[in-house]
Amino acid sequence: MRIFVVGFFLFFSFSLFAQYNMSNMTVTTCEGTLKDSEANAVNSTFYTNGENYSFTICPPNAVSLIITFTEFHTEPINDYVRIFNGPDTNSPLVAGPFSGINLPPQIITSGCITINFISDINVTTEGFTLNWEAQIIPPQAPNLNISNPPNCSTSVIILDLDQNIHCDS
Repeated sequence: MRIFVVGFFLFFSFSLFAQYNMSNMTVTTCEGTLKDSEANAVNSTFYTNGENYSFTICPPNAVSLIITFTEFHTEPINDYVRIFNGPDTNSPLVAGPFSGINLPPQIITSGCITINFISDINVTTEGFTLNWEAQIIPPQAPNLNISNPPNCSTSVIILDLDQNIHCDS
């Protein structure tokens, strides 16, 4: 990997914050927002009937994941969210089922997490929004090598690293 230094400034352009709608998906991003499906044909901000989605968050090197709900409104009892500590719904259930209008508590798990949402065939509502943030093992610092030693009149230095730098590091 190469990093360009111009006038003593390092330039990186990474977007780390991801936004998703509920679906059967696995992501590896370290932080983001998950909303219900918003797939309702009558009201586009509502989820729809008969959903059964499992959304898995599994960032590499995650020590823990923190889940914080910011909005929550489902049909009481019949439409609900469950949280599993692992890569699928066969993993241990750690929280839920949550339904109704009360915000679920903050949830902290280790490693991967799976969020499962189920709705029945009757009432739909606004659904939910949650944010997540992974606590990761800090990466080992790369070794730095300057390819061509700069002279006094240069404004560009090319640095070579012995490993890639991941966007979430």
